[in-house]
Amino acid sequence: MGGGIMGRREDFASLINSTRPEGAETLLDLGCSDGQKIAHIGAGLKITGVEGCSQTAFAAAEILHRAVNMDYRNFLAGCQNESYDWITMLDTLEHVTKKDAREVMGNLKRVARMGFTLYVPEGAVGDNPWDEGYNRHLAHWFMNDWASFDVNVMVLPDEHGAGKNAFLVTWRRNP
Repeated sequence: MGGGIMGRREDFASLINSTRPEGAETLLDLGCSDGQKIAHIGAGLKITGVEGCSQTAFAAAEILHRAVNMDYRNFLAGCQNESYDWITMLDTLEHVTKKDAREVMGNLKRVARMGFTLYVPEGAVGDNPWDEGYNRHLAHWFMNDWASFDVNVMVLPDEHGAGKNAFLVTWRRNP
């Protein structure tokens, strides 16, 4: 992991866990990579990870309750309404276009029984030295982009390495 909070495992886990809905038992992590980060964050939860890269999805299968190797957009589209208590997407939304992100956000709200948490770097297009395949950054994200999504957003200054901000985005279903 690079600089910023993602490189500080305990701090990052604490930050994300501070957004965990009370009473959550199931967690869906979209873009779970090898499962290490989300297994630490979601300790005690029944975790399903979805990863588009077969090698890292295979590694996640060794750690998580369930790991699925497929594009997370297709996985989400096939989920039943309110089928997971909590959904996380950590450093993942920038890998789809903003047009596709609208559909993703709608599906997150549909599939999350209690809520979701996103960690999204500010900017991002062209910033990734591994900018190919599932690692390719396809959208710049800035504060004004979140206004139309009906979510809560916290700016994390200088927390994505190289002096870049990140966004902690949360949404909760009203009881």
